Amino acid sequence: MNSPRTERTRALTEGALLAALTIVMYVADIYTKLLLYVIPVPVAILVIRNGIRTGVLATLVAALGVSAILGPIDGLIVLVRVGFIGIALGALLARKRPWLISLAGTSAASLAAFVSDFLLASWASGLSPGAMVAKVQEIFAETGQRTMELYQKMGVPQESLGLVRQMTELMPVWFKTFLPAVLVMGAVFSASIAYAATRWILVRMKRDVEPIPPFADWRIDWRFSWGLIGALVLAYAIPGANLGFVRSLAVNAVAIYVMVYSLHGIAVLWSVLGSMNVPKGLRVVIALFIYMTPPFNWLLPMAGLLDGWFDFRKLTSRA
Repeated sequence: MNSPRTERTRALTEGALLAALTIVMYVADIYTKLLLYVIPVPVAILVIRNGIRTGVLATLVAALGVSAILGPIDGLIVLVRVGFIGIALGALLARKRPWLISLAGTSAASLAAFVSDFLLASWASGLSPGAMVAKVQEIFAETGQRTMELYQKMGVPQESLGLVRQMTELMPVWFKTFLPAVLVMGAVFSASIAYAATRWILVRMKRDVEPIPPFADWRIDWRFSWGLIGALVLAYAIPGANLGFVRSLAVNAVAIYVMVYSLHGIAVLWSVLGSMNVPKGLRVVIALFIYMTPPFNWLLPMAGLLDGWFDFRKLTSRA
């Protein structure tokens, strides 16, 4: 049995090594743009093995190291991103929380990191958050204009150009309207990669990790739909009321619900096709075709929503 002093020495050694790995990964990401989402993983592993205190210390060391190499702004980014996501993910997995709770908690930490990054970028550029959003809208508008000019040079028919023009004109408006939903979905995406990478490492380290149910078995309880009903009422059913910010949040909530139910619909489709012995490769092609082809893509969120009541997988198993 190791003495407390030996354990502390081992923890500090691992902390130093993983802090150095974090620094290397962040610097490498500047050139590769491939490591951003897994930068918090070393600290998450460190928290699982040695506790939150060691993880916090390693995060501070990594932030100071990046500051010395790239400057204080990058050091703050490491402090926020690694500190929020890595420590939250490591703490949740160390306490053996259910996988969905671990992913939700990490997504919340990732969202906090996104907002902090945005505010930090706003501060570093000398622009207010509103001015930053307006700047991004200008970039969308300029990109759309260049796209239109390129299509005109390529001889695209006027009917198609009119549709493209409408889309490019609406993009800045959509960005501002659905910015909260974009941030939430981006946070979930970022957290999912970090969670999957950390879990993969833990499995190879022979650590006890809660199994994730097969994708075909994912199911959302029908009571989850009450939130969608409330959001739809606030967003669209009472247009005369002056709800302002509340209605904006409701519209974003509807967008998030659509994405969640689309994923659920894909799980239903995956299960049904699997019961018909359709090969996995063909299942991927079918799911992508439906998801990317209007108006068929609305079949996915509708299937996900209605599955809470009808349980399509049970119905197909009885057929």
